[in-house]
Parts: sequence; C-alpha cells; structure tokens
Amino acid sequence: VESNTYWQDWKFNAELGGPEKDTIWINRHTYEKYVGVHNKPVIIGEYGGHVKQNDPERLDIELHIGSWSMAMVPYAGSTGYWWWPWLHYMDRYSHLRAIVQFMKEEDRRGKNHKQVTPGVSGEDLACLGLQAETEADLWVYHLKSRQRKPDDLDPVAGAVVSLKGLADGAYQAEFWDTYAGKPTGKAKFNTTGGNLQISLPQVRGDIAVKVRKVK
Repeated sequence: VESNTYWQDWKFNAELGGPEKDTIWINRHTYEKYVGVHNKPVIIGEYGGHVKQNDPERLDIELHIGSWSMAMVPYAGSTGYWWWPWLHYMDRYSHLRAIVQFMKEEDRRGKNHKQVTPGVSGEDLACLGLQAETEADLWVYHLKSRQRKPDDLDPVAGAVVSLKGLADGAYQAEFWDTYAGKPTGKAKFNTTGGNLQISLPQVRGDIAVKVRKVK
C-alpha cells in the first residue's frame, strides 16, 4: 500500500484536528487512519513538506524529521523523499545513513511492535516510537524542530521518557545521535510494575533511543 504525505495537501487538517505544516503528524496519521488498515506492507511514495515551495533549510528539516518519523511508524521503510535532486546533488544521504546505522542488525518482524507516544518530561519535547514486550525504539524530538534547525534550538537537559506495559526486569537504553548515526552512551534502568523511566542525556533537536531488556 502506498501514499503521499505532503502537508500542503492536507487541506482538511482543521476537520481532523491536526496541526499545519507538520510532517511528523501526517506520517503517523496517514498510517493509522488510511494506509495501515489493510494488513499489508506500507510505504510512502512521496513526502517533503510543500510540493512546490521549500527553501534549502526547509528541505533539510523535512528530510530529517520525515525519515526519522517514518522509522518510528510501522512503515515498510523510511523513504519517498520527493526532493531527490537536493538529496543526491547536495549529498544529503547522511540523513538516511544515520537511520541505516540505527537499524543495522535489527529485525522487527514477528515481535508485535505497537505504535506508542510515550510521555516526556522536559519543555517542548515529544516522543514517537514502536514498542514490543521487551524492547522499544524511540525518537524524542523538540517540537520546534519541525520548523527550525537543531543549532537554532536551546538544548533540553534532565528530560525523562516514561514507557508502560513492558515485561518486568532490567533494561538498557542506548542513546543515538540522529545526524551522525552513532550511539552516544548507554544507561540501565529497571521496570516498576511494567513502567520504565528513562533519563535522557541532553537533547538538542532530537535523539533516538534503543531500549532492550537485559538478558
């Protein structure tokens, strides 16, 4: 199943209660309400902000938040960036390479991942992810990263992500730089009644997190 997720085509945002100019919301909503209901693999054919009007800064923002948000929705892949001349001739492949590194040697098949939006303490932060019984992949992002580059945002320190419904036990959280495609640190936490509180390192723009039960 295939669809497009340009935000300028979302003319009925007001009816659906969705925000304007928000690729992250549209990627999730399109899957949940339309293309993810057929029990088939789903991929986005085209996305990239406005289909005609994007300045260079907007092109980079849309490539980054679009590809990472798709990686945290049950799509069959993170692809479909319409502005391929920008991607290719301006060599922006590092945005996709970071996700490739994050997913290297991972296999989500058969684990019954569910879409989650965990709560995050920390001003202006939100979280999107996929969670199974003993693991989760999370993407924590600054709400203003939908409009501004990370260098233009103040870092957020001391934030905590709250997960629910995990199997009891000890867990390791691995924190990833979403631009470099490399882990930046690890920490261990324990569940309490299936709930897990993950203290995050400083977040500037966004951060990805792998959560795995310690065997």
